[in-house]
Amino acid sequence: MSDKNKQLSEVSDEPARPLWLREFSEQLSQHLSQLSDDEVPDTENPCDEKVQDERSTFDQDKQKWELARLRAELTSLEQDTKLRKAFAWAGYWMNIGWLVAILSLLFLSGFHCWRFSLPDSVLLALIGTTTTNVIGVLLIVMRYLFPKTSTK
Repeated sequence: MSDKNKQLSEVSDEPARPLWLREFSEQLSQHLSQLSDDEVPDTENPCDEKVQDERSTFDQDKQKWELARLRAELTSLEQDTKLRKAFAWAGYWMNIGWLVAILSLLFLSGFHCWRFSLPDSVLLALIGTTTTNVIGVLLIVMRYLFPKTSTK
């Protein structure tokens, strides 16, 4: 049979394609169906290994920087905690000293020890400022010790 007759005798539902293209596609599909996933030829680019190495190096560097940042943040938080404790104690002892001084003045003035007396207006001012100072210092220390944290 001639090629022309061969082409005419083969009738199919497919769109009109040359015979050589149909034969090639059949051979290709047979060949591909015979290949398993493990037999797929390695078509990796030799540069891919280099890129992968660079990515792993980048990831390692990124992890190192992240670890360094977290360590610095931890150190900062530890220092803040130490300073907050120190300031809390300083505020506490300052309030104690202030209260002792005011109570001493009130005692001396109230019992007229060593002829010490203060006018009533001065005593009222001392008691008022003492209350304000104690509350104010405690509020400042508490706000510093326990800051409002914003949620991100």
